[in-house]
Amino acid sequence: MAKYSPELKAEIISKYNQGMATSIQLAREYNLNSRVVRSWIQTYRLQGKIRHSRNKRIFDTDFKLAVIDYYQTHEVTIAEVAARFDLLPGQVSH
Repeated sequence: MAKYSPELKAEIISKYNQGMATSIQLAREYNLNSRVVRSWIQTYRLQGKIRHSRNKRIFDTDFKLAVIDYYQTHEVTIAEVAARFDLLPGQVSH
């Protein structure tokens, strides 16, 4: 089962996009870590969708090299790379 429902994520992202609250205010309101809220918002901005939790995935070498190459050749943060490739930031930094 997912830790946070897609409905909750959509509600928070909607409030943020409507300018009803900042990511920090929403994190406090919903008792969440502000990094989690910011990652949902950033993923939505880059992909136009809400990421659903899923089981452990296995990535092939070509995919890993593509992620590394993108990070090294673009001026982006790890969080931006993660959102672009539909990964968690921790999966990129390791």
